[in-house]
Amino acid sequence: MVMTSTPSEKAALMEDSVIKGRSLWDDARVRLARNKAAVAGLTVLAVLTVIAFIGPLVWVHDPSFIFRDKVQLAPTFADLHIFGTDAQGRDLFARTMVGLRMSLMVGVVATAVSLVIGVIWGATAGFIGGRVDQIMMRVVDVLYSLPFIFFVIILMVVFGRNIILIFVAIGAVEWLTMARIVRGQTIALKNMEFVEAAQAAGVSRFSIIRRHIIPNVLGPVVVYVTLTIPVVILAESFLSFLGLGVQEPLTSLGNLIANGARDMEIAPWTLIFPAATMMLTLFCFNFIGDGLRDAIDPKDR
Repeated sequence: MVMTSTPSEKAALMEDSVIKGRSLWDDARVRLARNKAAVAGLTVLAVLTVIAFIGPLVWVHDPSFIFRDKVQLAPTFADLHIFGTDAQGRDLFARTMVGLRMSLMVGVVATAVSLVIGVIWGATAGFIGGRVDQIMMRVVDVLYSLPFIFFVIILMVVFGRNIILIFVAIGAVEWLTMARIVRGQTIALKNMEFVEAAQAAGVSRFSIIRRHIIPNVLGPVVVYVTLTIPVVILAESFLSFLGLGVQEPLTSLGNLIANGARDMEIAPWTLIFPAATMMLTLFCFNFIGDGLRDAIDPKDR
């Protein structure tokens, strides 16, 4: 359940901001700290991130080491195979940590690519309007008509297949919806008084977009970003299932889930633990997104 501020709490925050001269970002930080679900999501996500990046370095089992006499071993604390082993005899807990790290990297980097492209494209199209807007949005429509997997395959065939290209390829597709969202918000904002005042003062279009339009669309953008990261993680999982994503000896949660689904009848733990890890990660992003929306959205102040 997402916690929201009551009218009295909002009034107290506004009064406190005026008295202490607190900026809007300081106010947003306080509002976020009061959202228990968002704080819990941030805490759990921070723990998962530490486990993903530090865990494989200190865990007793190497994620690539094959225990030939422990193939599909059930979870046990005897030899510290707490998640069991997979079909090749590799420690599943070590593999899950590596997979979580790769999925987080793909999600964050690809979403950052889509964020930069989508926000700039949508804000520019919405603010300038006219023929420029029509041309830019027709480009978006054309790209929307291309199947996602077809577009990614083309990029990989042209530029070669490597882990960096996976980040760029997914981000280069996911920016389309973000551009539409930002464009719609920009059209609603560009006729408001503070934008007209900036235009009357001779402020350039670029400065208005950077200083007035983009900061005021952060609420919807942040919410969509937290939704995009899980979508990107799932997209990478689909590509890995087809053999176009992360390749051995690396792995991702999508790879692990695909392998676990194949072996779930004889070794259900190979599916349960990676799937539970992904589910927990996605829950964290959703709670954080709700909290950031309530904290940043200027209409909620």
